[in-house]
Amino acid sequence: MKMMKLETESFADYQEEMDSYKESVAECHKSLHDAAFPMTGWVGLPLHFDEAQRKELISAGETIRRKYSALVVVGIGGSYLGTRACYDILRREDAGIKLFFAGWNLSGSYHARLLKELDQYNTAVCVVSKSGTTMETTLAFDLLRSYLQERYGEEYKDRVYVVTDATGGTLRREADEKGYHSFALDPDIGGRYSVLTAVGLLPLAAAGIDIDAVLAGAKQAYEDFLSPDPDRNDCYRYAVFRNVMFDKGKSIEFFSFSQPEMTCFGFWLRQLFAESEGKNGKGLYPAVLNYSTDLHSVGQFLEEGHPVFFETMLIPGTYGRDFAVKGHEKTYNEYISAASEAVYRVRNAKKTPVIRLTLASLNAETVGYMIYFFEKACAMNCLLMGVNPFDQPGVEAYKKEMRALLGIE
Repeated sequence: MKMMKLETESFADYQEEMDSYKESVAECHKSLHDAAFPMTGWVGLPLHFDEAQRKELISAGETIRRKYSALVVVGIGGSYLGTRACYDILRREDAGIKLFFAGWNLSGSYHARLLKELDQYNTAVCVVSKSGTTMETTLAFDLLRSYLQERYGEEYKDRVYVVTDATGGTLRREADEKGYHSFALDPDIGGRYSVLTAVGLLPLAAAGIDIDAVLAGAKQAYEDFLSPDPDRNDCYRYAVFRNVMFDKGKSIEFFSFSQPEMTCFGFWLRQLFAESEGKNGKGLYPAVLNYSTDLHSVGQFLEEGHPVFFETMLIPGTYGRDFAVKGHEKTYNEYISAASEAVYRVRNAKKTPVIRLTLASLNAETVGYMIYFFEKACAMNCLLMGVNPFDQPGVEAYKKEMRALLGIE
């Protein structure tokens, strides 16, 4: 059985337009797999993951879990979103350690509450930043470094794990000077494509999550989506469909989830697609819905509002604990399944384009599978759209203006 099944009645309505992309898809596929441009190191990563690093990550994760009861992951954007998405779905209550996240916002209140909560734990820190100069990350790491020093004295250095550039940058220099545990970022993999590297795998291993299973799922996805023919490759069919939707005037893609633990996975998708394709006046805005919650908040718009969107539903076959409430014949999962099926039928009846991606189950393997599926679909979609999937020039505009306002060089 496939890990993920793509279903839709919408493709038939746009088959001619989708067929017109076949030659372009083959060309873009060759560019991705031949590394015709920078930042494509993630493409073959599941097939060629470095064995020595895999063992080192697992060993470091075991050490962290054995010695500490809390690990604070410090980072923003691609430095933390994928990690948090995986952790929310796969977290183990019996792991003996809890992950916290810092530096993903500029709220003093949030970080003050975090420090107070950390007083209850034996704490270590994992800071993720290529340059070591990202403002949110720098502030949070400076705060946590001082916190660790005050609590543990010079021993604090053994509690710091760094994922940064291999040779340069302020964080690399500090890690080498202080003797922190460190892992190198692959210079050919950008932040939003980095969750299957030490960026995500180190803290996930520390949390007791089976990173071998995550990588195995990604490897299976690599093999399943290797054909350059979209008729034989659901990943590319999905990418082509997104381009057709853009050409037809759609401006929003709603990613909808039936399990609240998948919400942050939606936020990871939001960054992946928005930052990759939102250039040159192009791109679909990626939004996140949670069912059935949002059927009671934006459901009216989805049914009768401006038809600017299409929907991609992610539905796990089985996940977590299921049970029936006393006096009710159906289980919670049966209610979820009925709600999802109802939405799918209603969208099709109104001719609102909708795709359903159904997972055999939701576990470490299928999470790795989904990550690779969406990374590759996003890259293909951008190339077909005529934009670079791997840069983000617009992000620098606010950073430059903010530094000027703060008087920071």
